[in-house]
Amino acid sequence: IPKKGYALAPTAGLGRAEYLARWAFWNLGIPPLLTVTGKGVWVTGTFLADDVYCQGMGVETNWEGLNQITPVLKRACGENVHIQPIRSPGWKYFDKYTGANTHGGMVISGLDVDKVLVHAAGVDIDTHIWLRKNGYTVIEADTYEQINHSAAAIVNLGPGHVMMHARAEKTIAAVRKAGVEVVPIDYDEYNKYGAVITCATMLIDRDPGPR
Repeated sequence: IPKKGYALAPTAGLGRAEYLARWAFWNLGIPPLLTVTGKGVWVTGTFLADDVYCQGMGVETNWEGLNQITPVLKRACGENVHIQPIRSPGWKYFDKYTGANTHGGMVISGLDVDKVLVHAAGVDIDTHIWLRKNGYTVIEADTYEQINHSAAAIVNLGPGHVMMHARAEKTIAAVRKAGVEVVPIDYDEYNKYGAVITCATMLIDRDPGPR
């Protein structure tokens, strides 16, 4: 159960909402793997593969929160899971002038086993270097489309098969040129808040993915 580090609501980050979520989960028969507590704050990152996890670090997540989550990731993904922290620039959740975002899934997304979509200005140099050293083809989202449509945020349907915001036309063209199948989805209204299609979907049980 995550714990937000910024106050979009009066209870955010204070523990009450998390306590109520924990109570609801237990009563629905969904035992939590972990509830982030204390001074730790954490909101989920994004997977590039079953053993590669990217975590945005900033106003959403601090090191104490990530340290609490790491043992859970290792139990679920194996001891050799690679956790890539992405140090987000600035102090805002979403910067409407640059497209930078503290939420990892808004600035980096896995497209296929060896392809990744990034908002270049929202990803730190350590992550850029790590991606290239590990053989990823890096497709960069169009800056205008990132600012206006959060182009780097996608929904994975399978390796080489993704959903993307339909208005990110230049970014979609670049992703298709890299050999990835794209299903365009128009999603303008919620995007004005700085959120995208990934914010309106839930992860589902699936077969093991690529590693």
